[in-house]
Amino acid sequence: MDEDRTGPATGSESGLLRWVLLDANRFLIAAGILAVSGIVLAVLTATDVIAFTNENSINRLANGMVAGTFSVVTIVITINQLILSRQFAAASQLRERLDGVMELREDIARKADVHASPAEPTALLEVVMSAVEDRAIRLGETVAEDNEREREISEYARTVAETAGEARDRLDDADFGTFRAVSLTIDYDDSQQIYAGRYLQNEHAEGIDEESDEALTDLIETLQLFNVARSHFKTTYMERELSRLSRLITYLGIPAVLAALSTGLLYGESGGLTISPEIAPQVIIPLILVVLSPLALLSAFVLRSATVTRRTASIGPMVPNKEVEEGTAAVTDVTEH
Repeated sequence: MDEDRTGPATGSESGLLRWVLLDANRFLIAAGILAVSGIVLAVLTATDVIAFTNENSINRLANGMVAGTFSVVTIVITINQLILSRQFAAASQLRERLDGVMELREDIARKADVHASPAEPTALLEVVMSAVEDRAIRLGETVAEDNEREREISEYARTVAETAGEARDRLDDADFGTFRAVSLTIDYDDSQQIYAGRYLQNEHAEGIDEESDEALTDLIETLQLFNVARSHFKTTYMERELSRLSRLITYLGIPAVLAALSTGLLYGESGGLTISPEIAPQVIIPLILVVLSPLALLSAFVLRSATVTRRTASIGPMVPNKEVEEGTAAVTDVTEH
């Protein structure tokens, strides 16, 4: 069995790209975007590719920046309204949500054989990963490997146990936190493992004994708990992140509008610039960067949110971005048989 088909293992991004998309401080990424923008503008000005001497051009630029800033703020307000719409609910709906969360925690505690599931996200997912690893090891111990079918199930159990153990170790060494929990498990391919387990169970229903079948069912159920728990924490993280973003964009909105207006007012005199043309780039470029700051911050946050959403989009055994390999027993399309 191809390990890439059952494991998570790592994502497709390189270390640097993953750091930019996920792990880096969002303010640092926003500052980097602004720094690159400033350098580009400075180089273009120094090489006379652009200039800040034409009054009409600058006025059009200022008007465009004001309109763009209002557009960004409007987008953020819309996002905030979406978040608020989830927060407002009747008492019956709130109780239903609470019951769902408590039921999930009770199921995790039962599967992990602990008195109560941890409150911290990383600790909770670590407990689930330990339970997955234990169930996979138990499945491997119930299979005798006397025939090809049993060897396929044994290989599946070994791969799941190894990848779950690696994920558990990463969570064990991590600090507590909602995003940290999601980030460390974002590459764990539980959907493929659930699909492969279901396929093996259905394909070899008559070739495995009752004990192995129960162990495989138990493993699949535990993987499903992990899938739901991670999705729950992802939703919580996204709500908090977008709420934080809307507040920060609102803070930056007024300075950005004032900077855009100031850029236009620098050409308010009948004679043109109110400052010396020699220092115009040193004044206008920083004003432009202030105007760009809400967009830079929005981009930094959206890069992370979009990456998290893309990598954890599927719920259950759905693998929309993977190709099924011919000849891989655990993932061959059942319609071929």
